[in-house]
Amino acid sequence: MWNLSYQHIYRVNVCIEAISQSNGISSTAKSQMIGEAKVLRAIYYFNLVNLYGDVPLILSTDYKINARMGRTPVSKVYEQILKDLDESIVLLKDAYITSEKGRINRQ
Repeated sequence: MWNLSYQHIYRVNVCIEAISQSNGISSTAKSQMIGEAKVLRAIYYFNLVNLYGDVPLILSTDYKINARMGRTPVSKVYEQILKDLDESIVLLKDAYITSEKGRINRQ
């Protein structure tokens, strides 16, 4: 669970960084995708702190920093979880963006 969660967190961080820097994506699509990514990151960290307690809080793709990251207190991880969720509320749409209900929204 630990390794798989951090693999997913790294991919989410890659998405957040790449989408934020992209000039080829509309601002509406950017908001939706970054909002979805932040919800996913919050879920991964929620599961990690509930299973392991203090965990490294990795928020970038800089492998040099990430490799030396120590464990972060649970309270700080929860602060980041809430921050990601608060930011996603602003970024996500109220309703599903497609007819399929597999995408994250505010509802």
